[in-house]
Amino acid sequence: MYLRSRFNNNSMINLTCRLSAFFCLLICSCNNNNDVPDNINEKASFPYSAKFSTAGLKVITSFIDKKAGTMSTLYGNEPALQKAISLNQSMVRDALFKLVTWKQQPDEHWFGAGIPGDLQSVEILKTAPGGDSGVLNYQRYQGKTLVLNTDTMHQSERIKLILSQRPSVMP
Repeated sequence: MYLRSRFNNNSMINLTCRLSAFFCLLICSCNNNNDVPDNINEKASFPYSAKFSTAGLKVITSFIDKKAGTMSTLYGNEPALQKAISLNQSMVRDALFKLVTWKQQPDEHWFGAGIPGDLQSVEILKTAPGGDSGVLNYQRYQGKTLVLNTDTMHQSERIKLILSQRPSVMP
C-alpha cells in the first residue's frame, strides 16, 4: 500500500517546470556586468576642447528630422524658456538658446530605436542683455570639433526655426 500525494501528475510537472524556469532566470540574472563604460555613447559626446556647457540651461524641446537623419535638442535659460512658452512673438531680453544636432544612428541595444551619433552642430542664439531686445547674436559651430561657421547663408531661416520651437510638455 502506498500513500497518495495530494498533487496529481500534471500539477507536479507544472510545478517542476515553474521552479526550473525560476532558477534559470535567477542564475542568468546574477552576473557582474563590468561593461558599464561601453554603454556610454562616446560618438555623441562633446569634445573636451569645446567650451560648450548646458549648465543652468533647461531642455525646451527635442525633435527628429527623418529626411536629414538627424536629431536635435533645444536648450535654453529661463528667459528663453518663457519666450518659448508664451505665444507672444516679441523677443525677450537675456534669452539664450542652444540647439544641438546629432546624426542619428541605430541603437545596438534596442531594436528599431535611434540614438544620437556624431555631433553635427551647435547653434547659439542670444538676445541683447538689458537694452534692445531686438538684437540677436547667432553663431553656428559645426563638426565634431565644433569649428565656428562664418557663412551667413540660411542664418535667418535657422533663427526662425529656433524661435518657432514650442516647449515639450513634461510632467
